[in-house]
Amino acid sequence: MLAIVGSHAQRYSREKVIGRRFFQSWLLSGGQDTMICLWSLPTVPDENAGTDKPTVVVYPHFASIGMHSDYVDCVRFWGDLVLSKASTGNNIKVTRGEIMLWKIDGFFSGDDNPPEPPMPG
Repeated sequence: MLAIVGSHAQRYSREKVIGRRFFQSWLLSGGQDTMICLWSLPTVPDENAGTDKPTVVVYPHFASIGMHSDYVDCVRFWGDLVLSKASTGNNIKVTRGEIMLWKIDGFFSGDDNPPEPPMPG
């Protein structure tokens, strides 16, 4: 699997890390803009299989810049929880290099048919 993640709003941000729930259709990404995103992966193969067209997922199901104040250099699933770490840290709530374990409210990885991602307002 090759994933190039980002949104139209992240023109100047580069995603640095990816964590995936294998055998399920969820992917986490973290990047230089401190944003952590949860993506729903489409079923593969799809109508683009065997062609040179990529399958595009435009918006993440969840995105937050509230966890870290520096770029995210590690993000992984632990069950339905998220482990994340920033390169350094200037956040009052987080010590430098501290690994955070946190929950995305309402997220359940066993959802085989996730709803369409919310569209930005």
